[in-house]
Amino acid sequence: MLLGWFLNRLIRMGTLTVIDAGGRIHCFGGGEPAITIQLHDPKLTRRLFFQPELAAGAAYMDGTLTIENATLYDFLDLIGRNYAHGGFSGLDGPFDRFRRPLHWFSSFNSRCRSRKNAVHHYDLSGALYDLFLDRERHYSCAYFIDESDSLEEA
Repeated sequence: MLLGWFLNRLIRMGTLTVIDAGGRIHCFGGGEPAITIQLHDPKLTRRLFFQPELAAGAAYMDGTLTIENATLYDFLDLIGRNYAHGGFSGLDGPFDRFRRPLHWFSSFNSRCRSRKNAVHHYDLSGALYDLFLDRERHYSCAYFIDESDSLEEA
């Protein structure tokens, strides 16, 4: 697993245990803090390897990455401390030389994938837009004095 190769080089402070989508347990580093995450999508390991900064947040938000025994802050702190300790900054990392040539492959957007992306991002319920757009569907900014105030009142 490519992600394992990366995490084995990254995690030097603390322990990160990863339970992959197949239920296999992988441990990286050693010592405290000890944090366990679970990956619920088999494709997630590839996305985390190629775009860890983007994929981790997206996976956490959609529930395909869960943190089993700590908070989100604890997990991010562990990763951040290890990035800093390893001398990495931003997108730099031990796998950077592999990621750049393979970027096109990992981000290829076929016609079918483009259609799915558009549906995912734009075919949303009107109820969502009702929460932050006014009656004419304009963006709005409001100050709610009372939680029972409507958007128009605020």
